[in-house]
Amino acid sequence: MLRTYAPFLLSLLVVLLLGVSAPPSHPPAQTDSRSIRLAEIRSDLRLFEDEPRYDYVAGDFKYSVIGNREFDEVFYQSALLAGRFYQIQEARSRYKKGQFDLETPEDADFLTLMSAEAVESLPTLVTEAQDLSAKIAALNPRSLKLLQIRRALRGVKTARKNVKMVLGSRDEVDSILDDYKALQADLETIEETDQEGTS
Repeated sequence: MLRTYAPFLLSLLVVLLLGVSAPPSHPPAQTDSRSIRLAEIRSDLRLFEDEPRYDYVAGDFKYSVIGNREFDEVFYQSALLAGRFYQIQEARSRYKKGQFDLETPEDADFLTLMSAEAVESLPTLVTEAQDLSAKIAALNPRSLKLLQIRRALRGVKTARKNVKMVLGSRDEVDSILDDYKALQADLETIEETDQEGTS
Protein backbone atom coordinates (compact mmCIF):
# COMPACT_ATOMS: atom_id res chain seq x y z
CA MET A 1 0.00 0.00 0.00
CA LEU A 2 2.87 2.37 0.83
CA ARG A 3 4.29 1.61 -2.58
CA THR A 4 1.07 2.97 -4.20
CA TYR A 5 1.23 6.28 -2.34
CA ALA A 6 5.01 6.67 -2.46
CA PRO A 7 5.15 8.70 -5.72
CA PHE A 8 2.32 10.94 -4.51
CA LEU A 9 3.93 11.47 -1.08
CA LEU A 10 7.30 12.16 -2.69
CA SER A 11 5.75 14.73 -5.04
CA LEU A 12 3.89 16.35 -2.16
CA LEU A 13 7.07 16.52 -0.10
CA VAL A 14 8.98 18.16 -2.97
CA VAL A 15 6.22 20.72 -3.47
CA LEU A 16 6.14 21.56 0.22
CA LEU A 17 9.92 21.79 0.53
CA LEU A 18 10.40 23.92 -2.58
CA GLY A 19 7.40 26.10 -1.97
CA VAL A 20 6.10 25.48 -5.45
CA SER A 21 2.58 26.73 -5.83
CA ALA A 22 0.02 27.08 -8.53
CA PRO A 23 0.25 30.19 -10.69
CA PRO A 24 -1.92 33.07 -9.50
CA SER A 25 -5.49 33.01 -10.76
CA HIS A 26 -5.25 36.64 -11.87
CA PRO A 27 -2.55 38.63 -13.67
CA PRO A 28 -0.37 40.99 -11.64
CA ALA A 29 -1.65 44.54 -11.29
CA GLN A 30 -0.51 46.81 -14.10
CA THR A 31 0.01 49.76 -11.80
CA ASP A 32 0.16 50.58 -8.15
CA SER A 33 -1.87 53.72 -7.68
CA ARG A 34 -2.02 55.53 -4.38
CA SER A 35 -3.82 58.64 -3.17
CA ILE A 36 -2.64 61.63 -1.20
CA ARG A 37 -4.00 61.70 2.34
CA LEU A 38 -4.82 64.87 4.24
CA ALA A 39 -2.13 64.18 6.86
CA GLU A 40 0.50 64.19 4.10
CA ILE A 41 -0.36 67.81 3.40
CA ARG A 42 0.08 68.69 7.06
CA SER A 43 0.47 66.09 9.80
CA ASP A 44 -1.81 68.01 12.23
CA LEU A 45 -4.67 67.64 9.75
CA ARG A 46 -4.79 63.89 10.49
CA LEU A 47 -7.58 64.73 12.97
CA PHE A 48 -9.78 65.78 10.06
CA GLU A 49 -8.96 62.95 7.65
CA ASP A 50 -11.90 61.24 5.96
CA GLU A 51 -14.32 63.86 7.31
CA PRO A 52 -16.15 65.24 4.25
CA ARG A 53 -16.64 68.59 5.98
CA TYR A 54 -12.86 69.07 6.14
CA ASP A 55 -11.08 66.55 3.88
CA TYR A 56 -11.27 67.57 0.21
CA VAL A 57 -8.45 65.38 -1.13
CA ALA A 58 -9.63 61.94 0.04
CA GLY A 59 -9.08 59.56 -2.85
CA ASP A 60 -8.91 62.31 -5.49
CA PHE A 61 -5.21 63.04 -5.93
CA LYS A 62 -3.70 59.80 -7.18
CA TYR A 63 -0.14 59.04 -8.17
CA SER A 64 1.58 56.03 -9.69
CA VAL A 65 4.21 53.94 -7.96
CA ILE A 66 6.30 52.03 -10.49
CA GLY A 67 9.30 50.96 -8.41
CA ASN A 68 11.75 53.58 -9.71
CA ARG A 69 12.75 56.12 -7.06
CA GLU A 70 13.21 59.07 -9.45
CA PHE A 71 9.84 58.58 -11.16
CA ASP A 72 7.97 57.69 -7.96
CA GLU A 73 9.21 60.80 -6.16
CA VAL A 74 8.15 63.12 -8.99
CA PHE A 75 4.75 61.44 -9.23
CA TYR A 76 4.22 61.72 -5.47
CA GLN A 77 5.40 65.34 -5.23
CA SER A 78 3.15 66.45 -8.10
CA ALA A 79 0.09 64.82 -6.49
CA LEU A 80 1.00 66.29 -3.11
CA LEU A 81 1.43 69.77 -4.59
CA ALA A 82 -1.91 69.63 -6.44
CA GLY A 83 -3.68 68.14 -3.43
CA ARG A 84 -2.28 70.79 -1.10
CA PHE A 85 -3.35 73.60 -3.41
CA TYR A 86 -6.82 72.14 -3.90
CA GLN A 87 -7.28 71.67 -0.14
CA ILE A 88 -6.24 75.29 0.47
CA GLN A 89 -8.51 76.61 -2.30
CA GLU A 90 -11.51 74.58 -1.22
CA ALA A 91 -11.23 75.49 2.49
CA ARG A 92 -10.99 79.17 1.53
CA SER A 93 -14.00 78.90 -0.78
CA ARG A 94 -16.12 77.21 1.86
CA TYR A 95 -15.09 79.75 4.49
CA LYS A 96 -16.01 82.63 2.20
CA LYS A 97 -19.41 81.00 1.57
CA GLY A 98 -20.05 80.93 5.34
CA GLN A 99 -19.84 77.16 5.70
CA PHE A 100 -17.58 77.40 8.77
CA ASP A 101 -18.27 78.97 12.13
CA LEU A 102 -15.20 80.41 13.86
CA GLU A 103 -17.00 80.00 17.19
CA THR A 104 -17.14 76.21 16.72
CA PRO A 105 -13.93 74.65 18.11
CA GLU A 106 -13.56 72.05 15.32
CA ASP A 107 -14.05 74.64 12.57
CA ALA A 108 -11.69 77.07 14.28
CA ASP A 109 -9.02 74.38 14.74
CA PHE A 110 -9.33 73.29 11.13
CA LEU A 111 -9.11 76.84 9.80
CA THR A 112 -6.16 77.59 12.07
CA LEU A 113 -4.25 74.66 10.58
CA MET A 114 -5.31 75.51 7.03
CA SER A 115 -4.24 79.14 7.51
CA ALA A 116 -0.83 78.07 8.78
CA GLU A 117 -0.42 75.70 5.82
CA ALA A 118 -1.48 78.36 3.31
CA VAL A 119 0.84 81.02 4.73
CA GLU A 120 3.76 78.55 4.79
CA SER A 121 3.28 76.90 1.41
CA LEU A 122 1.65 79.42 -0.95
CA PRO A 123 4.67 81.76 -1.30
CA THR A 124 6.74 78.95 -2.88
CA LEU A 125 3.92 77.05 -4.60
CA VAL A 126 4.44 78.38 -8.14
CA THR A 127 8.22 77.89 -7.96
CA GLU A 128 7.73 74.32 -6.74
CA ALA A 129 5.29 73.66 -9.59
CA GLN A 130 7.75 75.06 -12.14
CA ASP A 131 10.57 72.91 -10.71
CA LEU A 132 8.36 69.82 -10.85
CA SER A 133 7.38 70.64 -14.42
CA ALA A 134 11.08 70.64 -15.38
CA LYS A 135 11.64 67.34 -13.54
CA ILE A 136 8.67 65.76 -15.34
CA ALA A 137 10.04 66.93 -18.70
CA ALA A 138 13.40 65.34 -17.85
CA LEU A 139 11.92 61.92 -17.08
CA ASN A 140 12.66 59.31 -19.75
CA PRO A 141 10.21 56.40 -19.47
CA ARG A 142 11.98 54.59 -22.35
CA SER A 143 14.96 54.07 -20.04
CA LEU A 144 12.87 51.81 -17.78
CA LYS A 145 12.18 48.11 -17.86
CA LEU A 146 9.60 47.06 -20.39
CA LEU A 147 6.76 46.48 -17.91
CA GLN A 148 7.40 49.83 -16.22
CA ILE A 149 7.14 51.92 -19.38
CA ARG A 150 3.34 51.92 -19.71
CA ARG A 151 2.87 52.64 -16.03
CA ALA A 152 5.47 55.41 -16.20
CA LEU A 153 3.76 57.03 -19.18
CA ARG A 154 0.48 56.99 -17.27
CA GLY A 155 2.20 58.45 -14.21
CA VAL A 156 3.85 61.20 -16.26
CA LYS A 157 0.48 62.15 -17.75
CA THR A 158 -1.09 62.43 -14.28
CA ALA A 159 1.89 64.38 -12.91
CA ARG A 160 1.65 66.87 -15.80
CA LYS A 161 -2.07 67.32 -15.13
CA ASN A 162 -1.40 67.98 -11.43
CA VAL A 163 1.28 70.58 -12.11
CA LYS A 164 -0.80 72.21 -14.85
CA MET A 165 -3.68 72.62 -12.37
CA VAL A 166 -1.42 74.53 -9.99
CA LEU A 167 0.30 76.64 -12.66
CA GLY A 168 -3.05 77.44 -14.25
CA SER A 169 -4.15 79.08 -11.00
CA ARG A 170 -0.96 81.04 -10.35
CA ASP A 171 -2.77 84.39 -10.71
CA GLU A 172 -5.00 83.50 -7.75
CA VAL A 173 -2.19 82.66 -5.30
CA ASP A 174 -1.70 86.20 -3.95
CA SER A 175 -5.43 86.69 -3.43
CA ILE A 176 -5.75 83.33 -1.65
CA LEU A 177 -2.78 84.18 0.56
CA ASP A 178 -4.31 87.55 1.48
CA ASP A 179 -7.59 85.87 2.41
CA TYR A 180 -5.78 83.42 4.70
CA LYS A 181 -3.81 86.22 6.36
CA ALA A 182 -7.11 88.00 7.05
CA LEU A 183 -8.55 84.74 8.39
CA GLN A 184 -5.55 84.34 10.71
CA ALA A 185 -6.18 87.85 12.06
CA ASP A 186 -9.87 86.99 12.65
CA LEU A 187 -8.91 83.80 14.48
CA GLU A 188 -6.42 85.70 16.66
CA THR A 189 -9.07 88.30 17.50
CA ILE A 190 -11.51 85.58 18.56
CA GLU A 191 -8.82 83.91 20.67
CA GLU A 192 -7.94 87.21 22.39
CA THR A 193 -11.64 87.88 23.06
CA ASP A 194 -12.03 84.38 24.56
CA GLN A 195 -8.99 84.93 26.79
CA GLU A 196 -10.31 88.28 28.00
CA GLY A 197 -13.66 86.64 28.78
CA THR A 198 -12.02 84.00 30.97
CA SER A 199 -9.79 86.48 32.83
